[in-house]
Amino acid sequence: MLTKRIDMFKNAALIVVEPQTVEELYGHISRSPARVYFSIVALSLVGVILIAGFFCGRVTRRSAIMKNK
Repeated sequence: MLTKRIDMFKNAALIVVEPQTVEELYGHISRSPARVYFSIVALSLVGVILIAGFFCGRVTRRSAIMKNK
């Protein structure tokens, strides 16, 4: 059973070519049936970075204001 699965992965690795450029990566993702999942993950990552920036910006601004008092 395990050897069959290993053989299937070896055959799939020969068929599927890894993307070399950003354009190829975009093409693979846009043709993928899981493209909605990829876009949700990417937007979530951007959102987390944005929210973390908001909070960290407030902390540094608050510490600068308290330092001037």
